[in-house]
Amino acid sequence: GWALDYVIGPGDHQYKFIVDGAWITDPKNSMLMIDDFGNTNSVLIHKPNHSFTLMGFPEAQQVILSGTFNNWAEKGYVMKRVGDAWELAVYLLPGKHQYKFIVDGVWITDPANPLWEENEHSTGNSIYWQKPE
Repeated sequence: GWALDYVIGPGDHQYKFIVDGAWITDPKNSMLMIDDFGNTNSVLIHKPNHSFTLMGFPEAQQVILSGTFNNWAEKGYVMKRVGDAWELAVYLLPGKHQYKFIVDGVWITDPANPLWEENEHSTGNSIYWQKPE
């Protein structure tokens, strides 16, 4: 395999590999994000500072976290099943973040979070406030 030593700061970082002139996402990383130009990139989360958890949904095949912090990516931020919960640790900048979970293609607000606000689809978004470090 190939390796590159590189120093990065805390955050959610998008990347791709160039293999024989072709740009590809990381085949060993299921976390993806679509950038502002419509390109799908792999994502590396370095030094996460908040963990999202969705309890239950034992029959779900896939749960995705989507929000203002990842441009509402429908295919990215795949959560991991841990016991009776779905979990994912991310790096968030200080301030307000809107988010939802996508459970097998169905968008839902966080049932454990009473903070939410209406959105343009009249379906509501959950709210999380990240405090400055």
